[in-house]
Amino acid sequence: KHNIHKLGAKVLGLFATVLFVSSCKTSPATNQVNALDLLDGRSSSYMKLPSSVDQKLISKIVKSSFDGISENDAMMVAGRLDTVYVGMNKTKKSTEYQIATACNIPKIAVNKIFTRKNGFQADKLTLDLPSSKSVSYTVYSGSSIRASFPSEQIALLGRSVQDMVVTYHCIANQMNAVQDSPLDYNVYEWLSSGENEI
Repeated sequence: KHNIHKLGAKVLGLFATVLFVSSCKTSPATNQVNALDLLDGRSSSYMKLPSSVDQKLISKIVKSSFDGISENDAMMVAGRLDTVYVGMNKTKKSTEYQIATACNIPKIAVNKIFTRKNGFQADKLTLDLPSSKSVSYTVYSGSSIRASFPSEQIALLGRSVQDMVVTYHCIANQMNAVQDSPLDYNVYEWLSSGENEI
């Protein structure tokens, strides 16, 4: 249980910086995308961190991950996370993460944090729409993180972010390339059930 809390602190710490800068609510996406459907199925282990388990616990993890954040602000951040899905590959030397979360992150918050001044490079990923038009998504790269926020309700971090954005695009635009989740059926069922379990 202690290791889960340490991992949770790392994952939520990544989101704390982004979520801390804004407290406005946003409207839901037109075509809903389930964050779980964006994991690529190439991880050796998985976990789910639902905020409904215990927002006080989540806020404590956020508070311990972000220097100077008040308890009230940590609760606000915890309130913006719905469910964080994490795929992990661990070796003796490192742990590789793939993270997809259902959340509420205003675009203005992303634009304030993921800047060149803060050490991030923004690259555009332009994908076609069925209507012969196209849409661009931004993929941010820093010294130790890759991230994208294809909508205000989805945040993607870690391994294969660009591939997760492509999957998001296909699902959000109801394109023919959409298939079932690449996750093993039993893993998918386990992660998508148990709303009140970590």
